[in-house]
Amino acid sequence: MKPSGIQCVLLDDGLSGVADLAEGYKWHDQFTVSPTKRIVRIEFVAQNILLDLVLSMQCEVNPSTIGNILATFTDEFEASITASAGDAEVVGFKSVACYRTGLDITTSGTTEEIESSLLDAWNQYKERGNLRFEHKALNDHLVRIVLRIAGQCKKPGLGDNEITLTKSSPAHMQPVIKAFPETI
Repeated sequence: MKPSGIQCVLLDDGLSGVADLAEGYKWHDQFTVSPTKRIVRIEFVAQNILLDLVLSMQCEVNPSTIGNILATFTDEFEASITASAGDAEVVGFKSVACYRTGLDITTSGTTEEIESSLLDAWNQYKERGNLRFEHKALNDHLVRIVLRIAGQCKKPGLGDNEITLTKSSPAHMQPVIKAFPETI
């Protein structure tokens, strides 16, 4: 890849179930001038934290325990994201919320909504055997935590807050592109 001019590789290291099928992120350093860096997938981190937490607590997850579980889960998730934000190997964070619950991320949520989403996620795990965060209030909660910590640690976030995203699609340029066909 050196002749291609690619300076470095940024890898999402949160693909679940592929540890035995893929090399570690540092393995890719041999192909570029600069070292490979990590992008942390937040749902992967969160799902692992919840599984470890519930299994270590050895308690039943139900409406009467979900409040304490959410509080501990949130504390542990915040600590993990803060540690990643301080890690020089981590250059950013990634969420799959857009695929699972949409990009209309709320700026706040009630504890009751988040507890209900967490309980739903756990019940789904018990039924299906795999934990997958695809619950709006929970996913939004995770994204808000990451954005707050990324801002505090000066890590990349969502970009320029002056941009109007509804006007930012390259598709809006189609008329001007057609008007100047000689440009490359």
